[in-house]
Amino acid sequence: MWHVTAIILVICSLSPVSFAQDKPVLSGKTGGASAPVKSASDKPAPITGQVTDDGGSPIADVSVMALPVGFSGSQGITGLIKMRWTFTDEVGEFIIEDLPSGPYNLILSCPGYVSAMNPGQPEPKYYRPGDKAALKLIRSSVITGSVSNNAAEPVVGIRVQAVLIRGLDGRTTPSRNVTNALGELAMPEAKTDDRGVYRMWGLMPGIYIVYVGGGSNTIVPQSVTGYERMTPTYYPSATSRAEAVEVTVQAGGETSGIDIRYQRKSGWAIAGTVSGSKSESSSKSNLGAAVLTLTEASSGTEYGTTTGIFTEGSARFAFNAVADGEYFLTAVGGLGSDQTAVSAPYKVVVRGADVTGMNLMLEPLGSINARVVMEKALDGKEPICEKIPTNSIRETVLHAWLDEKGKDKADSALKLPSFGAFYNGSEAATDEKGDVKIRWLKKGRYRLEAIIPSNYFFVRSIDLVANTSKSAINVARDGILLGAAEHKTGLIVALAQGAAAITGMVVPTRKGAPLPPRLSVHLTPTESDSIDDVLRYRETVVHADGSFSFSNLAPGSYRLLALPITEEEMKVRRPAAWETDLRRKLRREAEARAPLVDLRPCQQLNNYIIRYEFR
Repeated sequence: MWHVTAIILVICSLSPVSFAQDKPVLSGKTGGASAPVKSASDKPAPITGQVTDDGGSPIADVSVMALPVGFSGSQGITGLIKMRWTFTDEVGEFIIEDLPSGPYNLILSCPGYVSAMNPGQPEPKYYRPGDKAALKLIRSSVITGSVSNNAAEPVVGIRVQAVLIRGLDGRTTPSRNVTNALGELAMPEAKTDDRGVYRMWGLMPGIYIVYVGGGSNTIVPQSVTGYERMTPTYYPSATSRAEAVEVTVQAGGETSGIDIRYQRKSGWAIAGTVSGSKSESSSKSNLGAAVLTLTEASSGTEYGTTTGIFTEGSARFAFNAVADGEYFLTAVGGLGSDQTAVSAPYKVVVRGADVTGMNLMLEPLGSINARVVMEKALDGKEPICEKIPTNSIRETVLHAWLDEKGKDKADSALKLPSFGAFYNGSEAATDEKGDVKIRWLKKGRYRLEAIIPSNYFFVRSIDLVANTSKSAINVARDGILLGAAEHKTGLIVALAQGAAAITGMVVPTRKGAPLPPRLSVHLTPTESDSIDDVLRYRETVVHADGSFSFSNLAPGSYRLLALPITEEEMKVRRPAAWETDLRRKLRREAEARAPLVDLRPCQQLNNYIIRYEFR
């Protein structure tokens, strides 16, 4: 998928503390996010909006927090003063004022509700001062049941956990699907009462694996009982995840009768140390704590998380209650700070004994420094679009995505659970001069994507201008290679005016026939000189209702083609246009099956129909 999913998180354990503002009283209704507008006075424009449920009814007393894109705990007070917090009124409306310029994520908190955002939803949503947001929550779901032993006696005080493995639409969802405002893992869990009964609430709809026992899956240590020494038992009574029965949870529903027969089986330990790199001693850096993640090699899902505190240059760690199997172990130090460092994945095989004595070496992460500029038309005649904002450069968000072609599961095993920064990619927003620093990047080849606040601009080029090179490197086509702890400079992202947009529907050629559960729409340019212009190629995931949309398109001639995608392809964010052979294949197939579409500067083409051919 080419697009990014926004961070709209539902957190039900936050307190407003000193960030709280008085409840606003607004007049009139608000709609979806719109282009930023200037305030009538020197006072910055607010972000306004409304929160409703899935039936369209307003929800009062929802906590709404605006969190700057790229926020990090390492920013301390500087970062905290950019945060703003308010509540919805009796008609679900809110206003967040006194916002510094820039893009924000909106974080919603309301007990009994979860985000209505569909896992895998393609469109990014950032909100800027002057935007109007239409946000939706749905009633949270429940899993309930009991836990008993082989003698049919209740098991009291054991922790029950649920891992969301995919959405109801069949799209894969990572287990780290929800984090709280501090970037910590917020896994659904409950404990059995004196009857052995549990009730887990606050769940998103989807397909879950439910289990009891095992070590903690949270970064913050939980209360310890004897059950933490035993390997997990998966519903209904399986000692291996492969034998677990999946549990379906509908939106706002209660899934009952998820009774587990607990199997008391001792597990093994995985223990060792984490050390700083030879090039940068952790005793001299501010790594603080090490966060270690154990991931199952077969499924790629997280088995457990633990922490260790750095003293004298190293941190000790231990996982308990580990079942026999193959795992990848990864470590992170200095989470969310400029000192963040990660280890290479370490393969661990557990076969009837503890595995100890290993040492994971941390390497500092790198960064990419870029500048976003506005390109001038060669003929001096800029396209004139209506409502063009003046802040498009300084509020642009840049994403750096690791190109994972040829990478195995080990290299993809770890994601940083911190402040929206991910081990295999990161994001940042430009400052007033158009400069941006994308941090927390491990070594590898990266692709850049720009999220522009206005629909009337598009990305013309992404080039690396190095002092030692006679010509610029086409980063959009070839990516940018980053070494370990390397800080790359000289990247130029050029925007141009006159972007076009398309919205439409994919419909089956056979009347009444259902579309495949997973579809993508590919937009391919037709001009002969555009075959290797990667920025002209776009792809997006089709919504459940068959709708799709593209924005920030360069004017020109295109063809649109709908193609099925597999669940495995949904997992890897790697557009076909990154491959020369795939670009040519797409063009040939589009030429054979799709009509031409000519887009003029500033054109908004709506209700375009793509007829899907079954093969």
